[in-house]
Amino acid sequence: MKLLLVYGRLRDGGAIDAVTESLRQSGVETEIFSPLKTEDLLCSGCGACRGAGMCVADPRGKEFLKAAADCDALLLIAGGGLFGLDVDMKNLLERAASLAQRRDGDPPAGKRAAALLFCRGSGRKTADQMAALLRKLGWRLPESGGLPVLAPDSPEKEQALCALAKRLTEYGEQETSK
Repeated sequence: MKLLLVYGRLRDGGAIDAVTESLRQSGVETEIFSPLKTEDLLCSGCGACRGAGMCVADPRGKEFLKAAADCDALLLIAGGGLFGLDVDMKNLLERAASLAQRRDGDPPAGKRAAALLFCRGSGRKTADQMAALLRKLGWRLPESGGLPVLAPDSPEKEQALCALAKRLTEYGEQETSK
């Protein structure tokens, strides 16, 4: 079982380390992918963004689709603000959806995915945005009532991440044993 762990601007790196260690001890291989911009890309003037609504030359979208295609399940961790999902995660998922629709990437449709969101307030708009983007990519979300939302300073961060990861891996093992 291989799990792709995707996180944006999570301030507590210790929670990510705890999840990857817990998964490793359970025999689950974990790959980490961050949507944070690592370089500024200069516009080449190709014009593809007019149709797609974003730059399709940014390699992070293709790298993400490849990493997602090479795993069994995905766990996304993102923050939210007043207007929804954090911009880096939103851009990455929109870019991946655009590339998958254009067949420029290997669309990982049918993968199991879960997300944990950190927002002040209810976080309903952020959860709705994340769920819509994941469904656009064709990923299967947990059937239990929506995506979990915690306060950014929640002491249950580590436990919630471990529980979601465990649920994803257990669900995967049930599917392969059928």
